[in-house]
Amino acid sequence: MGVPDGLLERYVTVWNEPDASARRDAVARLWTPDGLHSPGPGDFRDSMPWTPG
Repeated sequence: MGVPDGLLERYVTVWNEPDASARRDAVARLWTPDGLHSPGPGDFRDSMPWTPG
């Protein structure tokens, strides 16, 4: 699965934003209501509500 256009650039830009309020708003725009965060490769499969086919 590839990275959607602009996602990586927006992600990096968010964490380089010095203003906390602007950063919080930008983080909220990056996520979807059902989004998952994976802190590491092994942790992702354990936290998934379904098993990939």
